[in-house]
Amino acid sequence: MSNAKKAKPGIDVELGGETLTLVFDLWALAEVERKTGKTVSDLLGSGSMEGILVMLWAAARRFQPEITEEEVGHMIDFKDIPQLSDVLGKALSQASPDVNEGKDGKKKAIKQDGIG
Repeated sequence: MSNAKKAKPGIDVELGGETLTLVFDLWALAEVERKTGKTVSDLLGSGSMEGILVMLWAAARRFQPEITEEEVGHMIDFKDIPQLSDVLGKALSQASPDVNEGKDGKKKAIKQDGIG
């Protein structure tokens, strides 16, 4: 095991004067599905206010486990919604595996025929 210090996962976002760190780990993704009956992918482009709220709340709980949906909801002004869609997309991208990365963590070259 490497002694290299891992970077803290997540994306920081300031809402209502507080900084939340958003992480879409498996628990957050499953929590979004339990609460809404939809996947994060389904919700991202839907424009659903409930979806945005639940995604923010679930992603924030890794580092702020006591935060409630209501508290998150009161941190958000309607004018913040466009920025939040972008932030949620970045947090989700950070959580997604790099399909071009091998088990050793190094980038794999993709051949012309699509087989790496």
